[in-house]
Amino acid sequence: MKHRIVSLCPSSTQTLFDLGLGNQVIARTRFCENMNGELPQVGGTKDPDWKAIAKLQPTHILFNLEENDHTQLEQARAICETIVHTPVNLEESKQFVLDLGQHFDARTAAKHYAEQIDSGLLQLSTLQKTFSFLYFIWHPNKRLAGLNTYINAMLSAAGGTNLAGKFSQERYPLLPELLTPTADIVLLSSEPFPYKEKHLADYGSLGKKVALIDGEPICWHGTRTADGLAYLARFVQEQIDV
Repeated sequence: MKHRIVSLCPSSTQTLFDLGLGNQVIARTRFCENMNGELPQVGGTKDPDWKAIAKLQPTHILFNLEENDHTQLEQARAICETIVHTPVNLEESKQFVLDLGQHFDARTAAKHYAEQIDSGLLQLSTLQKTFSFLYFIWHPNKRLAGLNTYINAMLSAAGGTNLAGKFSQERYPLLPELLTPTADIVLLSSEPFPYKEKHLADYGSLGKKVALIDGEPICWHGTRTADGLAYLARFVQEQIDV
């Protein structure tokens, strides 16, 4: 059976195409890469055009509670079967791939990517690095990736300890104004805020080292987890001295 899938999260769209399901994806958000050059846009991740989506008569909508507005979930469910996924750790990311493979009959491809994720985790574990970090995602108010986030899970797998957990249990806290923690490395992400070299000096007092990091492989779940682990292994070897 050929499905008609609307994907509302960029990494989910990527996963569908990687699993060989691209010919069953009928729409994307404007933030999703246009994999085959023909997919119509149906708004953004936070403001999808539900009327346009309904007109496409999808069989499935992929909905992410973090990337999408959770208050709109019932609007998606009113249109068609809605698959809800919000991985916050690597096991959940791998299971998401396997679940899509099961649901849309792409089990062989899903198993391949799951094995790549396991292999990437094994490679990271052999590095035996331990380091503390702060991972910033927004400027100028200095918002961080905190605990219970996919970003934290990725860096924890590489041997990192998130110092954001020392002062907040929020998932994306602001750095308190009077707090000056000293991390082994301060990471400035390329997304959602596009940090550049000009921002490095603003964060120098917060750690022994400040470095730019490509946010996409660190925060995109699904099949991109395997690529992210490989990227992180290279990054840690080059940037972490402890």
